[in-house]
Parts: sequence; C-alpha cells; structure tokens
Amino acid sequence: MNAVRTRAKEAMPTFYLTLISIIGSLAIVYLLTTLQIERLFGSAVDIVYWLQATATLQLILLMWHEYVMGTVFFKWVIGYIDSMVPFAFGLTLFATIHLINRDVTMWLFAASVFASIACLAYINQYWKARREPENKAVLDLITFHSVVIAFSLVTSILFLLAGTALMKLGSSRVMAVAITGSANLVCMAFSLVTFFLRRAALNPEPAKTVT
Repeated sequence: MNAVRTRAKEAMPTFYLTLISIIGSLAIVYLLTTLQIERLFGSAVDIVYWLQATATLQLILLMWHEYVMGTVFFKWVIGYIDSMVPFAFGLTLFATIHLINRDVTMWLFAASVFASIACLAYINQYWKARREPENKAVLDLITFHSVVIAFSLVTSILFLLAGTALMKLGSSRVMAVAITGSANLVCMAFSLVTFFLRRAALNPEPAKTVT
C-alpha cells in the first residue's frame, strides 16, 4: 500500500502540470482568436477592451504559475477534487474570455467565480499538503497560506461588488475604465505579493554575526 501511495504522489506533478498546461494553452488560443483586432488596434480602439484582455491574460498566467509553484513545493495523493478544480478553472476562463466581447458586468461576474475557485483550490492544496509528512519542511517555511486564501476571497468579493455596481448604477465609461483597470492592478498585486512572500520564505537573509 505504501508503494502505491508513493507512486501516486510521484505522479501528481506530472498529472497537474500536463492538465493545467493543456487548459492554459487552449485558453490562450481561445483568447487570441476571440479578441477583436479593430477594438485593440483599429478605428474602434477601446481602453476598456484592452484592460479586460490584459486582465484575462493575467488570470491565465496566474493559474499556470500557481499550479507550477504548488507542484514544485508539495506532493500529495490526488483525489476527485484535485481532478475537478483544473476543469473548473478552464470552464471559468473560457466563460471569462467569451464575455470580453459581450458585457463588462458579466465579465466581472465570471472573474469573481474564477477567484472563488482559486480560493477553494488553495484551501484544497494546503489541506492536502499538510497530510503528507514530506511537505512539513516547506510548510514550515511558507507560512503565508492564509494570506493567499484571503486575497483570493477578497478579490472574488470585489469583482462581484464591482459587477453589481455596474449593473445597478449603469455602465458609465469612467466607471468601466476604473473597474477594469483595478482588476489589472489586483492581478499584478497578487503576483507581486506571492513572489515576495515566497522569496522571503525560501531565501531568508543570513544572520549577521557580531564581531
């Protein structure tokens, strides 16, 4: 039984990276084929459209990058939820991309669902990782689990509130630019926060010696 469990954990990185790479590649292709060139570079250029496109691209890259980090740091036995989460990400990403050409409000709702799935994915990842003894050393270093979970949850709520505000108050040009611009800033902030937290955890400054 231990040998089977070991093989299952050894196969986990390959399973996740293969699956998430396929989903990410398909999402990139769908994004590129969905975007309307005239609204990016033509006479109908639209700053809101640009901001939606760049935010969506960041979501795709964040999904792939965070899965890479997770599989580098942790190993666990894959369960049914582990199979469901990547496909949930894929469906939400495709919906988000599809809605770029339709309505900013619905696009925000789709982005909110994506962030909610990210929150659940982090909870699942850290819960599964804690059950495996070989992850303890890394978990002792990377202690900011609650930060990324809270960040994902807050982001989901903010996207939901922004979409609701646009629906209730009307989609003014200024508000749409401000909200989609903020969505880009949130994605960049998440990337920077996780980068510096991991860097600080895994590359601590050497203790200064007193002479």
